[in-house]
Amino acid sequence: MENRENRTFAAHRVGGVTVVNATPHEVTFLVGENEIVVPPSGATLKADAADEVVGRVGDAEIVRVAFRRSAEGDAELAAIRAQHPDALIIGSMISAQAFGYPVVALVAAPGHERLPPNQRRYRADRFTAFGDLPDAVRC
Repeated sequence: MENRENRTFAAHRVGGVTVVNATPHEVTFLVGENEIVVPPSGATLKADAADEVVGRVGDAEIVRVAFRRSAEGDAELAAIRAQHPDALIIGSMISAQAFGYPVVALVAAPGHERLPPNQRRYRADRFTAFGDLPDAVRC
């Protein structure tokens, strides 16, 4: 098995931020009129879903889903943070929920919200975060 803690994860400057793409897909950002393509870094920040039954309606269960960090994802995150301590780490919506900041999810550029993922373009000036933010980032 590959030792992910010793891998190098590439960071890219996009607009006014440095990002590491921890998704398995290229991400294309719109910065002004320019498109900037950020390739996958090789990290995926795997997370697991677990649901808890919180209610019932008739015979149907109502569940609340929680996303939990994986040990492999924790190791990747630690390696990325050691290499790029100030970078935002682009993850899936699930990874962003499981790991919290600095793992963030993408926000589609205006007019790209409903396009297929391979045609979608993303903002470089807005990201979705879950959980607590450090004081240095909070407004």
